Amino acid sequence: MTEHLRRAAKAFLAGDHASARAGFEALLPPIASVDIDLGQHELVEEVLGVDARACVAQYVASVYTTTPLRDRADAIVRAIEQVQGVGTLSSPIRDMEDVCAGALPDLGVFLPLWVKRLQRFRPPKDEWETDHERWLREAVLRVDGDDGLERIARKTRRPRACLAWCEALADQGNWTAALKACDAAARLVRQSNWRGELLDGAAL
Repeated sequence: MTEHLRRAAKAFLAGDHASARAGFEALLPPIASVDIDLGQHELVEEVLGVDARACVAQYVASVYTTTPLRDRADAIVRAIEQVQGVGTLSSPIRDMEDVCAGALPDLGVFLPLWVKRLQRFRPPKDEWETDHERWLREAVLRVDGDDGLERIARKTRRPRACLAWCEALADQGNWTAALKACDAAARLVRQSNWRGELLDGAAL
């Protein structure tokens, strides 16, 4: 099994993404759903002797490059969800770019479609955020920048969305805007503990 995964990885690095996808697809989803019993209780990486997260990223990237644009967003969601038991991609676009060592083809056209697909997911009523919310913020930041994150924060009033808006501005060194965002975000969130954290950020 390890050798088959290594062959798929080599095919991916050689640019044969169709073969890579076929190889990964034959193994990663069954491993994730425990249809293939590894016979061990250790982590998948320890059993297989490969970088499981890298394999997942290469698999998802191969799905991206081998799927027609009109079907790509749905295919990416399915691929990521099918292999979550093996490895998790918190920032799918960046993770795919990392293993591709460059820009993804048609990314500028794909991103708005990706945003539209992710907007179909509804967040839970509690404060815990989903993977889909993180993926959406990553895509919106690429498409609309900080203004996009601000729109999400103001519309949803979700704590992590508000924090992401503030952090994006701080990461750019735009401290004046970050302080104003923290102050505004503190008024948006409903949970007192998050309000305190955002106000602490505004005071720094």
